[in-house]
Amino acid sequence: MRQTLSASLLALTLFSAIVSAAALTPAVISMMWKYRILDAPDGVRKLHGRTVPLAGGLAVLLGCLIASAVTLWIQNRFLLDTPDKRHFTIGLLLSSLWVCALGLVDDRGLLRGRQKFLGHIVAALILTASGCVISRLEFMNVRLELGILSVPFTIFWIVGAINAVNLMDGVDGLATSIGTILSGTFALMALITGHDLEAVIAIALCGALIGFLPYNFPRAHIFLGDTGSMLIGMLLGTLALRSSVKSQATLALAAPVAVLSVLIFDVMMAILRRKLTGRSLYSTDRGHLHHRLGQMGFPPVGVVLFVSLACAMCCAGALASLNHRSDWLAISVAGTVILSCMAARVFGHNELRLLVNRTKSFLQSLFRISSPCGAKGLHSALQLQGKLDWAPIWRELKEFAESFDITHIELQISAPRVHEHYHAEWTRRSVEADRLWNTTIPLLNQGSVIGRIRMNGEISQAHGRCMTDHVAELIGGLKPMELQIEDLLNMGSATTLTPLSSEAA
Repeated sequence: MRQTLSASLLALTLFSAIVSAAALTPAVISMMWKYRILDAPDGVRKLHGRTVPLAGGLAVLLGCLIASAVTLWIQNRFLLDTPDKRHFTIGLLLSSLWVCALGLVDDRGLLRGRQKFLGHIVAALILTASGCVISRLEFMNVRLELGILSVPFTIFWIVGAINAVNLMDGVDGLATSIGTILSGTFALMALITGHDLEAVIAIALCGALIGFLPYNFPRAHIFLGDTGSMLIGMLLGTLALRSSVKSQATLALAAPVAVLSVLIFDVMMAILRRKLTGRSLYSTDRGHLHHRLGQMGFPPVGVVLFVSLACAMCCAGALASLNHRSDWLAISVAGTVILSCMAARVFGHNELRLLVNRTKSFLQSLFRISSPCGAKGLHSALQLQGKLDWAPIWRELKEFAESFDITHIELQISAPRVHEHYHAEWTRRSVEADRLWNTTIPLLNQGSVIGRIRMNGEISQAHGRCMTDHVAELIGGLKPMELQIEDLLNMGSATTLTPLSSEAA
């Protein structure tokens, strides 16, 4: 008969994690002030009103380690009874230390996006080397053998989880609250599926986050920083895999996807938003779910409660699906939460409109017989965030493009300081690439890049022997519109209230 964890041992794990994290957080706060690992507002990306210590994830890590060590010391013969479990425990410890070290360097502002992403892959590789690899997926009673894709899939999952939590860490207490709910859910899932070691780790993480939360809840005394958000993401991603594994490294996909569905949805919309507006995936914006709620008037506590409730509903669906052995139940509940947010125009509707517009343009280009795009061309304009009226400037810019025989023009505004994000593009006709000239003009406001104007034009004999004269005249004609954009942003800056999101975007 299989030995199981006692309720008293689980309670001890939770209690020791709460007490350890709560006791160590003040020491971490003092340390961060001493070594100047701080998050100071800059008026551009970081819009919180005061300087706050970073790297609160250290307290979470220590609380989790202490609680796990106590439980493993008491029940090591049971919890670490196989080489696979011991290898996994060592791998998880090493990857946790690596992610925290990476986060500390990033909290000091010493890493670029690509370097941080490479560090995430290293953490995932450490875990896969320790045996945390998914060989096959199961969904709706259908099994899919991953074969050579086993390791890439596992890395993709863990790296995705790290970035999902990192992107959601934008309001005091939000990532901590979400992490508490999700880790508690994974603890229950692990107990249901018989993964006792993973249950202990999940309960230790849950307790550490509970102990840290009073210092991080609005108004925060310390931020998680990338040290904490990346650690939580890595642990949640790993627990999602390990707590849902059946025999022979088979992942029952529905439950973990449902648990993480709100985070997955936010990441997907961020990727869609940035790609369809021509921005780098590493760029930042204030279009995430918590930002949208803040712009709708939710106070910080309201944002935390709304997102936490959405996550809790998805977690309840996942647990119910395990109990009733129905993948449909998990997916239905998660789908209802996501679709409700979109239908209520809380989040995701703007990204969907961008996708529809881009798909429409693509289909029109496929079935277009000749090069002209019709009498009015292909046009799309969408205000993703904000309330400033960009339509007159865009209308004038389009008329200017027509007078200069420009074939394609795009206006992109991304000004987090005034919560404005506007994207518009117009194509008169399609032209072969070797017959095009193109230019990109950055738009500045108070020394920061807040957008770009991109233009394409057809090279023709009318330009004479010197294209630079034609382009110089064109750029000179844009100056009045550039000044209008600056005036509009300054007007928006004068009327913008103090942002509701306290942590860095």
